[in-house]
Amino acid sequence: MKEVTKGDGKDGNPIYLSLNGKVLRFTGNASSFFYEGMIKRYATKNVEINFSKMIYEPKYGSYDTIEEYSREHCAYIEDNWAGFNRGNFEVVALIDQVYADGSSSLGRGSGQS
Repeated sequence: MKEVTKGDGKDGNPIYLSLNGKVLRFTGNASSFFYEGMIKRYATKNVEINFSKMIYEPKYGSYDTIEEYSREHCAYIEDNWAGFNRGNFEVVALIDQVYADGSSSLGRGSGQS
């Protein structure tokens, strides 16, 4: 996540963000309106937090910290995100995201390594 927080799209930096245990790098057109929207809303952050507030799903709710999100909720957001952003991102790394039940996106139980 340290590298993700540096991926702000400014001064030649790539845009990085995280989603459901994956680090995504923006690969779309940097001169598009979409690119500017990505920098402002999602660059350097966990997608789940802002996305769940923008597109609220009553079944899951919305939280302020990534550790409050369930695996199912994160998968739901990832599925929706992929529909909106097809072709604009590539997975460049995996991170150990810990879900509300203490499980890990990398299968490490409590997320502790």
